[in-house]
Formats: sequence, structure tokens, C-alpha cells
Amino acid sequence: MSLLRLEQFSVWRGRTQVIWDVVLSISPGAVFALEGSNGVGKTTLLEGLAGLHTTKGDLWLRERRLESRGTSGRVVEGISLCPDGRHLFTDMTVWENLLLGSYRAGFAVGKRRAQAMLDAVPWLRDRIRQRAGTLSGGEQQLVAVCRALMSEPVLLLLDAPTSGLAPAFRIQVSDLVRQFIAGGERAVLLADDDEKFVVSIASDRAMLSGGRVVPRS
Repeated sequence: MSLLRLEQFSVWRGRTQVIWDVVLSISPGAVFALEGSNGVGKTTLLEGLAGLHTTKGDLWLRERRLESRGTSGRVVEGISLCPDGRHLFTDMTVWENLLLGSYRAGFAVGKRRAQAMLDAVPWLRDRIRQRAGTLSGGEQQLVAVCRALMSEPVLLLLDAPTSGLAPAFRIQVSDLVRQFIAGGERAVLLADDDEKFVVSIASDRAMLSGGRVVPRS
């Protein structure tokens, strides 16, 4: 059974169609990588799945149709996006950024999840009272991934998670991804231009070209 299934899935940015008729299936436990040059629509596809753009076609998550659900509804159903550029609240602390990742669950649940995140990612403990804007780029990226995990998704959308990162931080991103899928019930859809990173972590790959999924050569 597929965890994510797309049928004739198209995405628009404003009035411009960017993604055409994608057919895609991702199994539980998979790290699925979208490949392709800059500007082919990888970010738009991930944002469309998260409900940030107008879409057309079928979107199934765990056999539930979600194309009519908005962004918050898709978070509730189990989709979480870690966007390109991190988009942390730089004047807020690491702890506050983490709590925002589970705001729909309420403060008490968010606090428990944040404590569990500190247990899973111990280096966060030394930074929880630090403002996010004072962290290094690599540290900010790790906090962004952890924040995306705070909603306890079943599908994690990762957009350019290793962009500009030093090798040590790329390893830590890899570790977080592997922890996330370890139970075999969740999956990751990844867009990243680092071929070495993609090869090291992806179990499945597809090429996006001209807004369409095409066979890999």
C-alpha cells in the first residue's frame, strides 16, 4: 500500500501552471528524491502538496483523499513541509520555534513533543534559550527540520535541506531523516541538488523536467 499517491496532479503558482499531471507513488519507509535542475518545479511541487498553491488532480495520503484540504488540514492529516530557506522566526528562541511546529496540538502537547525532541536530538539542549537568528546556518537548518517533525507527520517534505551546509551538518540531517523513517511507517519526499547526499539516503528517485516527472536516463 502506498503512503502517498498522486494521480494527474498539477500545481499553479498564481495563474501560472508549473507542474503537469504528475503520477507518483511513495511507499512507507521510503526516502523518495526528486531530481532536476533549478527552476523545473521541485519546490512548487512540494509546496503544492503542502497546500500552499492551487492544485488539480488526486492526492491520497494513507488512502485518504486530501486535495480538498487546506494547509492546516494537511498538517493534521500528517503532511509537514521543511521549506527551502529555513524560515525560522529569528527573534524567537529555539524552544519557541519548536513549539510553533505543533501549535495545532496545543501548548501542553507541544511541550511534551519538544521535550521528546530534546531527548532525540541532544545538542538542542544547549541552544533552547538561544535566539534562532544567532545560530549558524547549519544549526538553523537542523532546527528547521526538527520544527517540521514537531507535528508528528507521516510524510515529511524536505526542500533543499543541505543547501550551503558543511559536511558535518549534512550528516546530522541524514541522521534525522533515518530516525524519522526507522519504524517503516513514515516516508520522506526530498528535493535536493546535492547528488552525493541524495545517493546516500534515497531509496527511490525520479526526475522532474519541464514540470513533469520523466524517466531517469
